Amino acid sequence: MPTLSTNDYTATTTPDGLAFTPKKGQPLTVPYGALESITWAPNTRKVGKGKAPLTQVNFVYRNKEQNSLPKPLRIGDSMASATPENMAAIEAIREQIINADPMPEWKQEVKQDELNKAQGKRAIKIIIGLIIVVGLAIWGFSSCSGKDDGKPSVESGTTSSAKVEKRETNTLTWEAETSGGTAISVTYTTKGMNISQESDAASPWAKDIQVKSKYDLIGANMSAQNTGSGDVTCRAKWNGKVVSENTSKGEFTIASCSIDIDDLD
Repeated sequence: MPTLSTNDYTATTTPDGLAFTPKKGQPLTVPYGALESITWAPNTRKVGKGKAPLTQVNFVYRNKEQNSLPKPLRIGDSMASATPENMAAIEAIREQIINADPMPEWKQEVKQDELNKAQGKRAIKIIIGLIIVVGLAIWGFSSCSGKDDGKPSVESGTTSSAKVEKRETNTLTWEAETSGGTAISVTYTTKGMNISQESDAASPWAKDIQVKSKYDLIGANMSAQNTGSGDVTCRAKWNGKVVSENTSKGEFTIASCSIDIDDLD
């Protein structure tokens, strides 16, 4: 039976569903109908010489409560080597999901103490992230506040009282399109590294993400999969300027785009 091997678990196709065997925790069988989709996209993380490149595997459940579980508890998203065996397993899982009867009510059973512990860890990470962002903002403000004191400039003899306009918000725009106009399945990150997905979206497709700082987009990436033949293109724009673009050719191919915040204004 086709088996997907990731950094966190193995997932084997069985008649009863997708059997997850995590490296930590209890085994879990998920009915195919509980899943809405599975996608994969190449990742830029470096691997050793002679090893297969790493791939980001994402599962989307039909039940929104399941999708909102903290990452340590919500089984599915992980990194995997892009071996022929894993790619074949992903296609086999996708076929099972397509042919299964939808089960939107299914959700994983989680003990309340485990949920509270995972939510506490997530809250700590969010607080640390906010502290870093606020610290950077204060540092930036203090660096700029001492530069404009209205005194004559030594070089020009003019005052520097003109105010520099700053955007209150910035816009990250994810875009995807196919050459043949076929539908697209899109997976993308939003603010705070949350993951969203849209299946069978019309081409061309676009989504705006409003953020105050580019540091809200650390690790931002997206993937777009063609549901038919032809080319598929993904694109990222920062305040209207293209900062990442990629095209893949062929049936059911995937194009992925990632953002380096050092490249953003």
